Amino acid sequence: MLFEIIDKVEEYQTDWQYDEMKEDVFDYLEELRESGETNMFEATDYIVETFEISKNMARKFLIDWMESYNNA
Repeated sequence: MLFEIIDKVEEYQTDWQYDEMKEDVFDYLEELRESGETNMFEATDYIVETFEISKNMARKFLIDWMESYNNA
């Protein structure tokens, strides 16, 4: 029971953090793409370093950013 509560709190914090950061990270990724500094499939480490977030969250941002091109 306690672990379920902890998981829910962590999930809420992650969702909140994602929503708060999404626009900034997407803007950063667009600038990174335009700079040509890296292949965008390798941008996860750039996101982790720049925004000081977990690799899993950085991957989620990158995947969502890439998928936004499919929906445009």
